[in-house]
Amino acid sequence: MVRRFDRHSPVRMLWLGLASSCWYLIHQWSPTVGALWAVLNYFIVRYSYEMWVFYRTLPRDVMAGCKSAQARKALTHQIRRDATVPLLFTETAERYPDKLFMSSNEKSWNFAETRDFSNRVANHFRDMGLQPGDEVALLMENRPEFVMIWLGLSKLGVVTALVNVNLKSASLAHCINMIHSKAVIFSSSLTSTVQSALPHINDPSIKLYHLGEKSFGDANSQDLMQCIQSASTDELIHKGKSTDRLLYIFTSGTTGLPKAAIITNQRYMFCAASMFYVCGFKTSDKIYLSLPLYHNSGGTLGPGPCIVYGVSSHIAPKFSASRFWMECKMYDCTIALYIGEMIRYLLAQPSHETDTTHQIRLLYGHGARKQLWEPFRRRFQVKNIREIYGSTEGNAGLINTDNTVGAVGFLPTVCRMSKAISRAILPMHVIRVDPDSGKPVRDSRGFCIECGPHEAGELVGLITAQPLMRFEGYLDKAATQKKVYTDIFQRGEHAFATGDIVVYDHLGYVYFQDRTGDTFRWKSENVSTNEVESVIAKIIGFNDAIVYGVAVEGTEGKAGMAAIVNKENGGLNVDLEQLLNEMKETLPTYAIPLFIRFIKEVESTTTFKYKKNNLVNDGFDPKKVKDPLFFYNQGTKQYIPLDETLYKQIVAGQVRF
Repeated sequence: MVRRFDRHSPVRMLWLGLASSCWYLIHQWSPTVGALWAVLNYFIVRYSYEMWVFYRTLPRDVMAGCKSAQARKALTHQIRRDATVPLLFTETAERYPDKLFMSSNEKSWNFAETRDFSNRVANHFRDMGLQPGDEVALLMENRPEFVMIWLGLSKLGVVTALVNVNLKSASLAHCINMIHSKAVIFSSSLTSTVQSALPHINDPSIKLYHLGEKSFGDANSQDLMQCIQSASTDELIHKGKSTDRLLYIFTSGTTGLPKAAIITNQRYMFCAASMFYVCGFKTSDKIYLSLPLYHNSGGTLGPGPCIVYGVSSHIAPKFSASRFWMECKMYDCTIALYIGEMIRYLLAQPSHETDTTHQIRLLYGHGARKQLWEPFRRRFQVKNIREIYGSTEGNAGLINTDNTVGAVGFLPTVCRMSKAISRAILPMHVIRVDPDSGKPVRDSRGFCIECGPHEAGELVGLITAQPLMRFEGYLDKAATQKKVYTDIFQRGEHAFATGDIVVYDHLGYVYFQDRTGDTFRWKSENVSTNEVESVIAKIIGFNDAIVYGVAVEGTEGKAGMAAIVNKENGGLNVDLEQLLNEMKETLPTYAIPLFIRFIKEVESTTTFKYKKNNLVNDGFDPKKVKDPLFFYNQGTKQYIPLDETLYKQIVAGQVRF
């Protein structure tokens, strides 16, 4: 553990003075006792910082350890039984047949009704010739049937791919072809979307099923509800293994085509156990789910506790900031799943009585910005926020269990003190990476270098034989290998590369900074786009601000550029002088954007991640960018309009930065 104080700190010097005086007196009385006193004080002085940190973090580590032990115990029992998710659901339905499973704005389903529906799905597709190990694509907006369909297919041993409903044409076909899908199940409203992908699908005989009263478009599909209406409700559960594949969830990604991450039964059960035990769920709770069910957050963290432990839930068609609290109150929800940008959208809403009359006692999710944490809790009076760190495909996961503002979790003190203990309890580490290449920095022996407190680095999860630390990766083996580092702290040791830059403080709390691809280097310093975005968003009233680096000819690194969004007129009523002054108060000089661009909108993924590629490619060339552009003039210390003349001067190196 890296020390926070040096050996000459005032506290240590005072203790040394007192200890020396006592030692002199004791030594005069008994040399033996004096020697023991000297040894004791050596360890007190030598390890005083470690002792203080251990004392400060002991209650947190013990409490979280007990919750984690409960989750591990439950998961270990399930693994020893070689249980699968459909088997656990069947057992849950037997315990709570009449209890609400899921509701929507149109209909409610109890566990017995869900069991029967999923059994019909399983029996129908078995009669259609599907076998264990076959794969089916599911393309559907948020609704209870989404979960019930893949649950039914899993009873047959079929692996379901949860496909993003926003994909079209070749991108959609890419996902269907990747898994060698035997069938595509989709909502009637998405028929035209499926139709656009048909010419690009490799298997022309693929079976199509639509869910809804009428199928629009030319796709030759069967009505799923009519097909399963006559199917048997007899229980059908494939005797699979806990290590079998359950789902494929496509990483949304901001570049390239989606990659299919493998979700096994074990992984799904682990997510459910972590939410239920570590986050503190109760079977009497009801979860409000408004995130897309085809993503990891909405698809595993949301329905998992319902399927495995009997928690109830309400599914909203999509997230609506204006209806969020109203629906939470209307449907008596006590827990809600969030993603970071939702926090800002909710704060931007006008005040309403439902801000405080809801029954939400806990929010869980990821991506809540530190600056918005306390304003959100004060306004909406939510007692607990469980910020979660993790990824769809990865083995590194953390949970903030004590509401520490901005933290995504913590590394227990004993794990930071000893790598051996860390390997047994929580084999995750923060390692140094090169800011330009994004690759690990290695020592003279070729091993990774572990970061100390307050030192930014990449979080990695060691790949071990433990069920919780396995890395299944993607269907694409080449893509999987790109996410694995070798020879971490010893030969042959492997780790999952999260690609996330984090920093932990002297108490072990971990704070997310950025993706490795979302940092840039300017004036020999690393700039965090996430940090600058948060500062600008706060100054301009929580409007969208996208920060990225752009190449400037003749300079090293990339200069910062901020694209500020206004959907109304393409130019916010922003006082650039005020913006600059407030940024100077908060940001280091090198992090202040050199360029400002006002845009009407920016494309984002369904989990609100900005797609920055086009903005980066546009750069700051007025010929390419028709939006208002401004440049930070070092001479006048203000933002000035950027025209073609100024652009040419910058490119020619005639302007000082």
